[in-house]
Order: sequence, then C-alpha cells, then structure tokens
Amino acid sequence: MRSETVKVVEEAVAILEQLAQHPGGVSITDLSEYTGLGKSTVHRLLMALQNHGLVQQELDTHRYSLGYRIVELSASLLTHSGLVTISMPLMKRIVGVIGETVSLHVVRGDRRLCVAEVESPLELKFSYGVGRSTPLHLGASGKIVLAYLSPSQREETIDRLTQDPRVAEGEPGSAELRESLEEIRRHGYAESFGEVVQGVRSIGVPLFDRSGQVIGSLGIVGPAFRFNDDRRAEAVALLKQAAAHISAELGFGDCQDDALIGDVTPSSTLPS
Repeated sequence: MRSETVKVVEEAVAILEQLAQHPGGVSITDLSEYTGLGKSTVHRLLMALQNHGLVQQELDTHRYSLGYRIVELSASLLTHSGLVTISMPLMKRIVGVIGETVSLHVVRGDRRLCVAEVESPLELKFSYGVGRSTPLHLGASGKIVLAYLSPSQREETIDRLTQDPRVAEGEPGSAELRESLEEIRRHGYAESFGEVVQGVRSIGVPLFDRSGQVIGSLGIVGPAFRFNDDRRAEAVALLKQAAAHISAELGFGDCQDDALIGDVTPSSTLPS
C-alpha cells in the first residue's frame, strides 16, 4: 500500500500538471474535475504549493497558475539539457540571418512546451516564452509534431484534442486537421497564421531522436507582414538545415530523406 506521503506527492504533481496545461489559470472547481480530487484536497495542496512559490493566484480572477519558482527550478535543467545545448547556437545563427524569433519545443503529452528561445532584435517582435505550452493542433510548431507522430498516436491525439469540450470555437475540427497534416507531411514543414496570436505567422520543422521518433520542433515566429514569399522560403530552408543537424546530433541519421524534409531546396546556408 502506498504511504500517505507518496499519495500527497502524486496529488500535488497532478495539480501541477494541470496548471501547466492551462497557462491562463484554473479554478479550484476545474482542478477538482480534472484531477478527480476533492475541492478541499485541491485547496489544501494549492495553499502548500503557493507557500513555496510553485503556484500563484491571480488577484482579479482568483484562478491559479504555475508560480515563478517553477522557472527557477527548471532553469538549470533547460540550460544544460543536451537538446538545448545543441540547438542554441543554430537558433542564434537563424535569428542573425532572418531577424525573427526562433523557439525550440518538446512534446509533452498532447501539448508542446517551449524550452528555449532566441528573440528577434527588432523592436516589433513576438516572443513565445520559455515554459509556455500549447495544444499540438494549434500553431506551426505544434502541428508539425502532430503530423509526424506514429499513425496510431496521431489518431488518438487528434481525437482527444478535437473532442475535448474545452476546445474553443473556431479551432480546427478532426477532418480539417487531418487534411492539413497530410499536406504538412508532404512538404516537411508547417505554417500557421494567427492560430495562437492574431497577426502572427509561424513556421515549424520536426526534430527526431535516434529511434526516428519526433520529439519536438524548431520554429520561427514573427509579424505576418514581414514574411513575403522569398523570406518565408529562406526561413523554411534555414530551419530545415538546423533541424537536420540537431536530429543528427541526437542520433537520427535519415534527416535528408525527402519524406522528412519535403521539397524545399535551401537557398541560404547557416553562417558558421
């Protein structure tokens, strides 16, 4: 039988996981529904987590979200993790060429989590935000991951995301989503316009591990008006070059396969 201490830890982790999936904040009632825990238990755990800075409460809405102590605890891991270490120099080079923000995302369940970002030097820019998570069916950096999941994983994930009663009106349905994912796989990259933030365009490419499994994505994001056809093609080409290098460093040897990189021929190369 599990000890009471282990049970409490597992309940606290369940709450933190739900808060991570709902960056806009969650009420005690919703947390109780999502975790299956009683409201009194949820409240007690939230108070304990809040005392340690792991959870914060919004004064106006009284909803709960992750606290900044989470960022402090994860900073060392994110800074020294192999994926970030490999990716960061390439991300900086892309920003140097394109001038738009470049972000690195990893898969976390049905969502993608931003684990690193290099911001655009331009005054008007978009910053995704390290630690932010978004459902896989929204935005280029999420859709590209969804497109390259195994067929069974992809179908299960699509069903969960599109049948969730909390899905907002206007988000893509299952048929529309499946059609767009097929096109994404044909080209080897994903694009989105205004799906996460209005007026913002993003481009994403997949990252693979040693086993050939998609583990995340590399993306460029910026104001839509700055992405003309030539600049968009250049961004896609540079992202694919960087993703091929990152995936190779992770042990994946088939990044140059046409089925993975699509039909874009690089017109630019990353500066060394």
